[in-house]
Amino acid sequence: MEDVTDIIKPLNSAQREAVTTEAKNSLVLAGAGSGKTRVLVHRIAWLIEAEKISPWAILAVTFTNKASKEMKGRIESLLDIPTHNLWVGTFHGLAHRLLRSHWQEANLPQNFQIIDSEDQLRLIRRLSKDMDLDKDRWKPKQSQWFINGQKDKGLRPHQIETNHDFYLTKMVDLYINYEAACQRGGLVDFAEILLRAHEMWLNNPELLAHYRNRFSHILVDEFQDTNKVQYAWIRLLAGESGSVFVVGDDDQCLISGTKITVEDGNSRNIENIKVGDKVLSGHGRGDFALATVTRCYKKKFSGQLITLHTSSGRKLTSTKEHTHFAGYIQDEAPQKHFLYLMYKKKVGFRIGITKVHTNAIKHSKLGYMIRSVQEHADALWIIRAHDSENEARIDETITSLQYQIPTLPFTPRKQRSANGLAHEESFIKHVFDTIDSKIGALRLLEENGLNFDQPHHRPQSRNSNRSNIVVTLCGERRGARMPMHRISVVGNDAERREKIEAAGFSVRDAKKNSKSWRHETCNKSFTSIMKSAHQLKTIIEGDIILKAHILPNSLPFIQAAAIREGMSIITEDGSYDTVTKIEQSHANRNVYDIDVENTHNFIANGIVTHNSVYGWRGAEVENIRNFGRDFPGAETLRLEQNYRSTANILNAANALIDNNQTRMGKELWTEDKDGEQIQLYSAFNDLDEARFIADQIEIWSNSGGARSDNAILYRSNAQSRVLEEAMLNANIPYKIYGGMRFFERTEIKDALAYLRLMAHRHDDAGFERVVNTPTRGIGERTLQIVRNHARNQEISLWQAAVEHTIGDQLTARARNSLQGFIELIERMSASSKNKILSEQIDIAIKQSSLKSHYEKEGSEKARGRIENLEELVNAGRQFAPEEGELNILDEFITHAALEAGEGQADEWEDCVQMMTLHSAKGLEFPQVFLSGMEEELFPHKMSANDPDKLEEERRLCYVGITRARQKLYMTYAESRRLYGQEHYPKISRFIREIPDELLEEVRIRSTVSYPVTRHNSNRPNYKKQMSDNLKASYAAESGTGLNPGQQVRHSKFGDGTILMVEGNGAQARIQIHFTEFGSKWLVAGYAKLEPI
Repeated sequence: MEDVTDIIKPLNSAQREAVTTEAKNSLVLAGAGSGKTRVLVHRIAWLIEAEKISPWAILAVTFTNKASKEMKGRIESLLDIPTHNLWVGTFHGLAHRLLRSHWQEANLPQNFQIIDSEDQLRLIRRLSKDMDLDKDRWKPKQSQWFINGQKDKGLRPHQIETNHDFYLTKMVDLYINYEAACQRGGLVDFAEILLRAHEMWLNNPELLAHYRNRFSHILVDEFQDTNKVQYAWIRLLAGESGSVFVVGDDDQCLISGTKITVEDGNSRNIENIKVGDKVLSGHGRGDFALATVTRCYKKKFSGQLITLHTSSGRKLTSTKEHTHFAGYIQDEAPQKHFLYLMYKKKVGFRIGITKVHTNAIKHSKLGYMIRSVQEHADALWIIRAHDSENEARIDETITSLQYQIPTLPFTPRKQRSANGLAHEESFIKHVFDTIDSKIGALRLLEENGLNFDQPHHRPQSRNSNRSNIVVTLCGERRGARMPMHRISVVGNDAERREKIEAAGFSVRDAKKNSKSWRHETCNKSFTSIMKSAHQLKTIIEGDIILKAHILPNSLPFIQAAAIREGMSIITEDGSYDTVTKIEQSHANRNVYDIDVENTHNFIANGIVTHNSVYGWRGAEVENIRNFGRDFPGAETLRLEQNYRSTANILNAANALIDNNQTRMGKELWTEDKDGEQIQLYSAFNDLDEARFIADQIEIWSNSGGARSDNAILYRSNAQSRVLEEAMLNANIPYKIYGGMRFFERTEIKDALAYLRLMAHRHDDAGFERVVNTPTRGIGERTLQIVRNHARNQEISLWQAAVEHTIGDQLTARARNSLQGFIELIERMSASSKNKILSEQIDIAIKQSSLKSHYEKEGSEKARGRIENLEELVNAGRQFAPEEGELNILDEFITHAALEAGEGQADEWEDCVQMMTLHSAKGLEFPQVFLSGMEEELFPHKMSANDPDKLEEERRLCYVGITRARQKLYMTYAESRRLYGQEHYPKISRFIREIPDELLEEVRIRSTVSYPVTRHNSNRPNYKKQMSDNLKASYAAESGTGLNPGQQVRHSKFGDGTILMVEGNGAQARIQIHFTEFGSKWLVAGYAKLEPI
């Protein structure tokens, strides 16, 4: 083997185990910053260097283009190999690559075009109009969501069940027309890319075989975010021979308010449980004692909840996937009649009915267990439980017909007439050979909350045809204080025994002079036991059966959705209780779970329950849950150590999120040293904040660091404008990650186009952009007539429009609409006369109805656009022309055009990354600036008074903090123009929630006039005034004799306070807040300011 030291040396033990695993298929579950991307990169390197897998046989899927570029860069650095031809990219990027290479097989023209969301919506609007659909009932945006949603599920129009619903039928008709239009025009939308590539493989087996042969190893990042078609894409490509390695997040699943029994015998809500708390836990064989909480989880959840009601009046609500301990016990279960689904390898599925107690003998074996033995079945699921036999028989008949599953037994019956169909083996075989029962059976399981790999019952192992690996939680005490967990495998065949012994496991004879053998061992670590179980599963191709020995009768691990009426659960007083009713509901709320040291169980609402295993976030839950079923021999690994940040940064993140009543995700930790304290900067205003950030980036760069090491994060897109200006003024290249620069944004371009028309009526580009924005009934036909007239007469579009308002070439309705637009521009222009620049911009935004248009839309995206428009007003307030002589509106429009024309940094350029906090997930940087840490900005004013939304904001702050690897700055401004008004905000509560010892306040002499204290009302309240010598020093440095905070008088604007001085000498720019005229920028040499 090659020297692979460089590959595994940087990894901690958990990461090393994941990277070097020998398992064919692996699911790696991880928390924030625990090194998921690092594991993927080093796994690829390990495959290439240690296992000699060709780089061209590896396909790696990321969720962002940036992540794929970063992954390629890391691989190239680690292995010193070119990566430009590696298949590393997003699902859509890789699928697009396939479609370009095989456009004919995909039934596409060679020059097919990708359409973005706006183009897609425009097409849907046109088709809806052609179909005469009521736009209020079949809203184009909702139609777009519907079509994309169906594609994400892998559904074409003919596969959608409408059940004669009129609304849905019209939606499907629109989907049909939309597909036809796209096919005619050679158009492919974003959702279509992956679906078309998936269908291309399905319809071209030879092509699929080619790619299966090529890609022997498939790796997927952020697996929890895959939708159904993406999961199907992976599964199809992997086939039977491919190796799949996926990395995702895990989560939790009890609702808030669930009562957890703690050390003093009282109960506490689960959301108030903390790491280190002692909770009551089952230790095995009826003993209950205290155990320590090692981790706490919390997640926003939207989906199905299951509520269990018991005969004693207990009630427990969880997500449907949460694991409980429940099952039918012979001496406890009431009589019930079951509809069951039975499975036998190499035969198929059948359904039937049975009951709890056979022949009215309560102490006999459970009916379904007897049936399983009689028919040599391998697995059995309880579909439904009924109170009477007739109810069960009706259910059997209907279900058999609905799902096309036989009711015949697997083996011929021996009793009654020997001439019946059920008694003739050849007839039975003919039925199961003819009918593919698997399709209906899997659908039946899915629709009833059941999993193929988690049956209610598996018969005991008998020979090499069936291998059960039984894992028992708290299976042994043997006098030990803490319980031990047991694993056992039994058999009577020499082949499996030899395989197990060859792998290093001990095997003994089950009985003296017997062929039967047994492997059995115990361990205090449940993780170690499960690791052994997965090893054995691979060796003997067995099934893992999980049980809990909390009371003398062991109960199986079972998900909430699989629990049935009549099952027994365990109570905190050491007895059994019976499930009498099961309710389903849908909710959008927080869910929680805790991990308990050693015992892995706790008491919730008086019921013993298990720790959660997987996260529950919609479709991805099914993907994570089904991974073990769909990818044979899959192992599950966990990462817990945070590999990203220093200890101080992690401690701050953990302290912050602790205010959400519990830790988010895992208790993050790191082996890195404490690192620097978090730098806290109090800016005089938002301009000072932006300049400070630019200065720190320059210091980093001048010290030998790369600009790309820096990220500026902000809560709202509107904050980027001031930060962008600071970067431009400092000549620092930058990029807006996941978005556009401020003056390139649609709503800003629209507002500027109105301003251009207000200033210059004959601006054709401005006219074209806003004549029907927002929509005002001026259609394409009308505009084409205006364009033709303008071209023929060689006049502007404005003049052509004016002339057509008095002719008869247009319909009365079209003339009126055009006249209304012309009058609007004239009215806006008249209203803005003698107004300051910011007021002119405000008039354009309001009178044009741009702002009200987005207010009516009401979405979060629309609110962001409104904030951008309000920030444009702020830009007008802060703008100062070079000498104040030219038309300020023209200068501002030119300034905006030049800034938009600057463009973002080139691909190759070393540049700063700027992004919203929502875009920052999964990224990491050596130095991070978390800006705008003020109340009403972060947390956002729309969230501050809503507890759930506030917790989401805090979680977003947690994400921002944990993006930093080495150094973190948190900045806030004492004054900020926000939502169209001057604000003097309070410091964000999120800063106050971080311990003092983790923070260091930054002092910059030019900007420390009176920082807002970060201390809350429970601490000493103080203000730090800028000392006279510092003021003098700053004034001398600027060469103006002026400094922030100084009172001055202007001949036109009156008295004001200096907010900021930029530059030196006569060319210095000074921002002053005037009492009557608001904030203005003036040039020092022309302003003629008089100190007062």
